[in-house]
Amino acid sequence: MEAYLNQMTKKRNVSANIQSVALNAIEFLYREVLKMEMPCLEKLRRIKRYKSISVVMSQRELELTLANMDGTTRMMAEPMYGSGLCIGECAALRVKDIDFDLRSITDSSACPTGRNDLKSMRAYLLKEDFQQFWDYVSPVWAGKFLDQWTTRVMRSRIEPLKREAKTIRRHKDLILNWFVSLRQPIVTR
Repeated sequence: MEAYLNQMTKKRNVSANIQSVALNAIEFLYREVLKMEMPCLEKLRRIKRYKSISVVMSQRELELTLANMDGTTRMMAEPMYGSGLCIGECAALRVKDIDFDLRSITDSSACPTGRNDLKSMRAYLLKEDFQQFWDYVSPVWAGKFLDQWTTRVMRSRIEPLKREAKTIRRHKDLILNWFVSLRQPIVTR
């Protein structure tokens, strides 16, 4: 028995959990089935359990990762990173679990109640994403951002935001004039 368990660790390269399961199965066999005391296993080599080290991304890596995401993936990744939720918890979020004013999530183990919950979160994330628009200096890059953002909104199936996106598209040139006016000095007479 000792030889079998040692052989598992040496030749089969099993994890500590597999070795523990095998040892517990043998112990159960002796105690419950054979009604005997299990022999002492002095020469048994136990596998050490190593604690895994968490991988932490730098701020730059995180920004690049989130910038390359869009749609549902980004909608889930942002609150997961910001609050430490795992995938299952994020998928089970409901609108009533999220306090947008306090920017907090309450603990809830309930399942999502419907697609409106996802729409609310998506609308909030699209609104927050639009704030990047004001960081642009160049009207060309700001225009590209508006095109991408309005395209994402039009695909979101959120009617109030779609109306806003259509308005932005209609007045895009006027909106981009704001960037041109920033470069021109104000002349007073």
